[in-house]
Amino acid sequence: MQLVSREKAVSELCRAHKLNPNVLNRWRKEFLEQASSIFERGETTQGEQQRIAELERLVGQSTSA
Repeated sequence: MQLVSREKAVSELCRAHKLNPNVLNRWRKEFLEQASSIFERGETTQGEQQRIAELERLVGQSTSA
């Protein structure tokens, strides 16, 4: 976040964390390309819904026992 917000320079962060500047720049690029998807509210798939229901059932059984 310090790099994205320009709080610190690439060179400064690379020295502090012993990173290659190319690696840091690639991470920044990947983050910026995917950052919006982190905050999107996606629909859960049917498989995920079934798994959630199963886990909730198991939790209910273990708490009532």
